[in-house]
Formats: sequence, C-alpha cells, structure tokens
Amino acid sequence: MDRFYNQEVKAMSEQALVNMLSANTAFNIQNLIPINFKGKVIIAYGTKEEKLIIKSSNFLSKEFINSRIIPLKNYHHGELTLSHPGRFCQIINSFQN
Repeated sequence: MDRFYNQEVKAMSEQALVNMLSANTAFNIQNLIPINFKGKVIIAYGTKEEKLIIKSSNFLSKEFINSRIIPLKNYHHGELTLSHPGRFCQIINSFQN
C-alpha cells in the first residue's frame, strides 16, 4: 500500500499537493456539522493507521450524534478506498438501513 500511495502522491502536481495540505490544515469541525444534524455518519479507520488518525476518529464520533466507528482490520490510511473500492462500497451500502 505504501508504494501505491507514494506513486499516487508523486504523480500529483505541486499545486494539487499545496491545495490538499491547505485544506487539511484549515479543517474546522464546526464548519462541517450543521446545527441539529441527525444523519447517519460512518467513521472508518484502518487498524494500521497512525495513532493520530485513530484519535481523530474517536473525537469525530463524539461530535456526530448518530455516528458509528468502524475499525478496518489490517488497512493502512486510504488503502480501502484506493485499492479496494468495491469493498468500500459494500461497507457503505450495508449501513443504508
């Protein structure tokens, strides 16, 4: 996974990387959650993630009233969505009810 991720990042333009980093550092949870939001939220993280990502997932689960955390066993950051999109869609679709 790391090799794939590194190849993807290397292929990105400098401006795309700047935009991505700017968006990540400007993130504010208060701008994300509308007042009285009661929709379902799935928060997934790979069990091979950095501890900060797991900590962020736990924080987000407390901010969203109707959320569910899904630890994805043996996945790294972004691996499920980038390398296994079909599986990712199956997981999302299983929470429609």
